[in-house]
Amino acid sequence: ERVSRRTRHHQIYLNQKQDEKFYQNLNNLVGQYEQTRLRLKASVKLEKQRKDVLNITIEHISNDRKRHSLSINTKQIKLKNIQKLPKINPTEQYTNSKI
Repeated sequence: ERVSRRTRHHQIYLNQKQDEKFYQNLNNLVGQYEQTRLRLKASVKLEKQRKDVLNITIEHISNDRKRHSLSINTKQIKLKNIQKLPKINPTEQYTNSKI
């Protein structure tokens, strides 16, 4: 009877030690899960910010190109209009007989 009692107590002791290890491992896994979840959340947030910055940059570049294109077109139109103006000879300005 003493041997079986010792065996039972030893088995209970071993079970308690095993339970402690399982509990510790479970806590470690929960901690790792939380860290992974937080890292993933931060990564998703960072990726969204990168996309937003990229979209803003693309929009600025597009707007700059449109403005640059408009200014070039305006300059070209002015040059064409200047080229269409008749050339006036300064000596003929005041010699018009109809005045």
